[in-house]
This record gives sequence, C-alpha cells and structure tokens, in this order.
Amino acid sequence: MIETVYIEEEIQSYPYVQKILEKITPKRIIHCDHYGEIFNRKAQNYSIQKQKPALILAKKPRHFIHETVEKRFGLPSYYFSMLYNCPFACSYCFLQGLYRSANYLFFINYEDFFQELDLFEKGYFYASHDSDALALDRYFHFVPLLIDYFKHHEKKIIELRTKSTDITPLIHREPLKNMIIAYSLNPQTIIQRYEHKTPSLDHRLSSLEKLQKRGWKISLCFDPMIMDPQWKDLYQDVFNKIFETIDPTQIFSATLGSLRFPKSYFKTILKKNRNIFLHSSLYEEKSVFRHPQEELILRITYEQLSRFVPKEIIEIQKGCG
Repeated sequence: MIETVYIEEEIQSYPYVQKILEKITPKRIIHCDHYGEIFNRKAQNYSIQKQKPALILAKKPRHFIHETVEKRFGLPSYYFSMLYNCPFACSYCFLQGLYRSANYLFFINYEDFFQELDLFEKGYFYASHDSDALALDRYFHFVPLLIDYFKHHEKKIIELRTKSTDITPLIHREPLKNMIIAYSLNPQTIIQRYEHKTPSLDHRLSSLEKLQKRGWKISLCFDPMIMDPQWKDLYQDVFNKIFETIDPTQIFSATLGSLRFPKSYFKTILKKNRNIFLHSSLYEEKSVFRHPQEELILRITYEQLSRFVPKEIIEIQKGCG
C-alpha cells in the first residue's frame, strides 16, 4: 500500500495524475517543484524506504529511450523506463547500486514518450529495465497503452520482463506478434532465500501457462542464476518442473546469465545489502564483478536447458549494459 504521494506542481492537474490518486487513495499528498528534490537527495535510508515506498509522480522532459550495446534478432535494442524502482526486494537487485532512493518514481507524460518512440522505425525495446512494470500496473495502467501502441507498429518488438503474477492487463487482450512476455525464473529454494516479496515458482508457472494458452509469446529468463552448493541439481530440477507445466515447443526464447554487477554499482550494493554469502564470492574482471565459475555454470545449464528447447533460441548473457 502506498501511503505518501509526491507530485510535481506542473503536473498536478493532469488527468492521469487524478486517475492514479483515485486508485491509490494515499494518506498524504505532498507537492514539490522537481522530483529530484525527493528522489535524488543525499543520506536516504534505502532499506527503510524499501519497507514502505512512497510514490513520486513527475514529468520527464526528454530522453526516455536509450540504446543498449547488444542486438536482438538482428535489431538494434533499446530500453526505456517510465517507472523507477520495484515492489519486489531481491537481494541481488542492481537498482540498489543505481539509485539513492527506494521510492517509486513514475513519469506521467505518456504522450511525450510515445512521440519519442515514433522516431524509431524498428528495434527491440525492453520495457522493464528499472522496475517490474507489470507488478505495478494496477496503479498506472501503462501496459495497456503499450499494447495499443505496439499493435500498430509491428517492426518494433517489445519485451516485458516480470516476476509478477498479476496478468490482468494481458490475459483479456488479444496477443501481439511483436510483444514478448519474459518471465524471470529460479528454483524455489533461491526464490525463498533471495527473491523476497516475489511470487513463488508455482504461481509464476501458473501465470506462464495461462499466458501461453492465451497465445502470448513467452520467454524464459534464468538471469541471474544464483549459486548454491547444489546448483546443478537445483537448476536441472527447475527445468524439469517448468516443462512439465508449459509447452517447450511454444517458447520464443530462453536466457541464461550468472550473477554479475558493474563495478560502479557493486560497492554501493554491498553497503545496502548485508547478504554477504550472495556477493562475497564475486571477483572483478574488466570493471565487472562476476562469479569465478561463470563459464562452468553457463555451460552446464546450457546443456541442461537444451534438452528441452532448441539451442538456437537459448541466449547467454554476460554483459551488464
């Protein structure tokens, strides 16, 4: 439940703002000149804020969309973020090293975003880079707007990555050929230990099954995979369980990646997160902290996963950008 909402003075009369306030019904509404006064101020306690985040509604003037270093399916790839921060509390989340604040920051000027998106003729677009957009869509109703836009722009592909089981914005809509629902998955032991406040593996698989039967394109993301003394058995078991539930012939893609952090984030994350077991075994290589057994982990899980899905749809992720 969101109890406090900060609103930039410039946008307080926007219709979208009023709709969001009707959904949230906050106890406190506080006006500010610019979101940075709240979101970027120094000496914030990330852990305390994470327990009960406030919401900041703001207007972003430009630069919604950013290019990544990789290509996807021969297309240039981009990410955009209308929402910063996430309702889940994963121990490994890179957002701990990126932002001073755990409060939600949502940019309300949808029209400006879609005008910028019109400037791109084609591309692969990541919609949940700095949050889990689906998990918070009950407040913002941004996912239906994305569906409406990409329905008319088939040269552009959008990936919506999520751990959320709130599939209401998707299940009653006609599936798009160019929209990928990418579920982040891990063994239940890992979920319980490190993916706090997230749905269980069983609940995620139930949502996946419903979406697949509805006709949505599905991607499976095992990224990051978290090391455990029994990691080989854990990931073999989770692959077995997943493909007992969903149809492996109807998977659009699958991604494998081990735990890794840019150097610029890593020390900040360690200060905010005391889960030493998770991070202490990483070492620095070319400004990225990685697991020393990364190559072994990726090779073995690739072999395990390729028993269920074609090798050509499995992608190995090593980058951090």
